[in-house]
Amino acid sequence: MKPRVLLVDDDAKILSGLRRQLHSRYEVTVADGGERGLATITEQGPFAVVISDMRMPGMDGATFLSRVRTSAPLTTRVLLTGQTEPSAAIRAINDGQIFRFLNKPCPPEVLDRCLQEAVVRYQAARDEESALAAVLTDRRVLDSALDPTVPAGDALAAELVDALRNGEFHLRYQPIVDLASERVIGVEALVRWTPAHAGLVPASRFIHAAESSGLIRPLGRWVMSAACQEVASWPALAATESLRVHINLSESQLRDPQLADDLQQALTLSGFDASRVTLEIDHGAALSEKLPQASLRRLCDRGMRLALCGFTDAALLRDAAERLPLAVAKIRRHLTALLPTDEQHSGVLFSQIVATAHDLGIRAVAEGIETDQQRDLCRERGCDLGQGYRYGSPVEAGELLSLLVGA
Repeated sequence: MKPRVLLVDDDAKILSGLRRQLHSRYEVTVADGGERGLATITEQGPFAVVISDMRMPGMDGATFLSRVRTSAPLTTRVLLTGQTEPSAAIRAINDGQIFRFLNKPCPPEVLDRCLQEAVVRYQAARDEESALAAVLTDRRVLDSALDPTVPAGDALAAELVDALRNGEFHLRYQPIVDLASERVIGVEALVRWTPAHAGLVPASRFIHAAESSGLIRPLGRWVMSAACQEVASWPALAATESLRVHINLSESQLRDPQLADDLQQALTLSGFDASRVTLEIDHGAALSEKLPQASLRRLCDRGMRLALCGFTDAALLRDAAERLPLAVAKIRRHLTALLPTDEQHSGVLFSQIVATAHDLGIRAVAEGIETDQQRDLCRERGCDLGQGYRYGSPVEAGELLSLLVGA
């Protein structure tokens, strides 16, 4: 079935031309103004994408698409602007009214690429809404949250529901570097929540609420989808062509029979290569008897890699490697922090882990590198990769890309 697109413009010639250009790949509907566009959405929706001209009598395009966001929040909104209107379009993007704007006249290849991305965005949003609805049906999170006798955690879960619906989550990325060259070879995607009415909520607080309420699946699906889509959209610069993205998975996510399908869907919709995805799992989950080892092995067969996190000694690493096809071992930050002052204990443990990892054919990552001295000590012990404030704190995509290109 072709994706459905609504074109809104008061110029009949432009509508006709765009319709001819798009009809072979999309099911196209047209409307000659904002009011008619809103009525069409109500009568004939849903649409994957709505494209609107900026200058129209009665209701300009930014106002129209702002109202579309309220009536059809999953629909991806694109604004067509003249050369004199880019500042208004930028404001619309910053306010969340639109996904993207295109200057008129728009080259066919630019419009086609934008529409492909817009449809992917719509499909991902629709899938997240379905997953969220399924969780709410099963757990009745909202109903329980309205009961004043329930624990505070359920109220937080209800806030998470609204946050997922309102797009309050975002990703930040922390670089992972090759210690020998200090070249960025990967990023860890970290989910952040900034509610409209408050400041940043610590991940340790809302991840627990998501786990206990069953909301971890829709949240996890959002992280997978957003990370793959965002990194796939980064420029194909020399520094990013083979950049890997690390995605954290909780124990309940690992036990979810839909995990493989969720990951595959994120890859398919984004066009991201499975070989560039590393799944980070805690050692407790890796050693659990309930862990679906066969499912994880199938993910690795598709090209994804597994990284073990949170372990404290070489024996645990070896035990986990006997159960799973590990490719990466992340050494806990507290061992890295103690390297300069605790050579007799922490330094020995660190060296044993690196040696065991190499013996198993696994790359070792030192977390928590904050100083040049810690970096040098990790190098001396043969550690392959590093991560920590010495190389950058978790930042938004734009700031990370500036770092990658040396801006």
